[in-house]
Amino acid sequence: MNLRGKIVRSSITIFYLLIGLEIIIMISPFAAYFYAGYGPLLNALYAFPATAWLTGFFLPHAVVSESDMLNFVNSFGRTLFSLGIIAFLIGAFQIYTVKHLPLLRVDVDTHKSQVLNVDKTAPRNYWGQVPMPAF
Repeated sequence: MNLRGKIVRSSITIFYLLIGLEIIIMISPFAAYFYAGYGPLLNALYAFPATAWLTGFFLPHAVVSESDMLNFVNSFGRTLFSLGIIAFLIGAFQIYTVKHLPLLRVDVDTHKSQVLNVDKTAPRNYWGQVPMPAF
């Protein structure tokens, strides 16, 4: 393997190791300790014009963004996440209330796929609907 191939392979290996290290830092209970150490380093890099650009590449999520686009994407993502959680909770409520409430007694002819009898005196589900029989 030539020198260029070794450099590329080493660069890729270091890149993926840094990604793995970032994941470990983010899920680690000691993340506050690491960020307390990175804060002064980021401030020191940002203080000099020659190194200020490095703060955009070295842990950029630890730096407050002044970009309107990035702030919009951040708030839009939080909004979508919140709406997804609300939709999930509504769906879970509907499914589990029907599952745990008494249903109608339905007699079904499985050969003809036909409903024979529905006991109207049996309680309906929470929304007053007759549950669909499974053929």
